[in-house]
Amino acid sequence: MNRKQRNMLGVGIVVILILFLGVQSFSNALSFYYEV
Repeated sequence: MNRKQRNMLGVGIVVILILFLGVQSFSNALSFYYEV
């Protein structure tokens, strides 16, 4: 595995983590909004 592929893999993991956290906080905000 060369450096470019490893960088792509790292970027993909970071993007997936950010999306996952964003979706979690978004659903939390939605549930909070509907509870109030």
